[in-house]
Amino acid sequence: MIDNIQSDPLTEPVTPTTEFVTHAGNRTGERTADHAAWIQDMEDRRNRATEFEAKRQTVKAKEIKVELSVLDEVLNAVDAAAEDFEQSYGKPNQPKIEDDCLRH
Repeated sequence: MIDNIQSDPLTEPVTPTTEFVTHAGNRTGERTADHAAWIQDMEDRRNRATEFEAKRQTVKAKEIKVELSVLDEVLNAVDAAAEDFEQSYGKPNQPKIEDDCLRH
């Protein structure tokens, strides 16, 4: 790297070569020694994924069934409560007042 430093500070340094870098496998394009193991591992992963998907389909959540009669009862109760509130809001509670008067 010291060879790349030149006396002129305005000149950019020369980059080192990368011939020492090798890629997986040899340079003739042949497969690496662990290629067969890699292919087997990929096949095993695909098989496990297929088994998992089949199991997931069998354990899949069932469709939720809603009884409309229960919902109808609840909606009717809410409607009755709303109507009662509209009729009695801001008015004195007459039965409670009468009870209080009888006690005293």
